[in-house]
Amino acid sequence: MGVAGCAGLFQDSNGRWLKGYAQKIGACDALHAEMWG
Repeated sequence: MGVAGCAGLFQDSNGRWLKGYAQKIGACDALHAEMWG
């Protein structure tokens, strides 16, 4: 178990950035971190 976080962004059909997000998940394994991100 380690400390994890996730992040991503939303783009329109032209590739322009619309919105981004980031969140601290806390202690979890790699499988759960992938499911969040």
